Amino acid sequence: MDESGSINSEDFGREKNFVAALADGFSNFGPNGVQMAVITFATYAHLDIKLSQHSTKSSFMAAVKKIEQSG
Repeated sequence: MDESGSINSEDFGREKNFVAALADGFSNFGPNGVQMAVITFATYAHLDIKLSQHSTKSSFMAAVKKIEQSG
């Protein structure tokens, strides 16, 4: 997700909503199914959520909502 200074907070919220909606579209989310990671970037990239970090869709989506824009 782009968190650079050229992205305002409203657009960053839209990015988070897109990632959450993408995850919500999978019925087989979890260790034996779909796994997702999130990388944010501005000047440098940062791994916010690792692939195997969340075993449930709801846990992943809650973590996405907590990501803050730092750029």
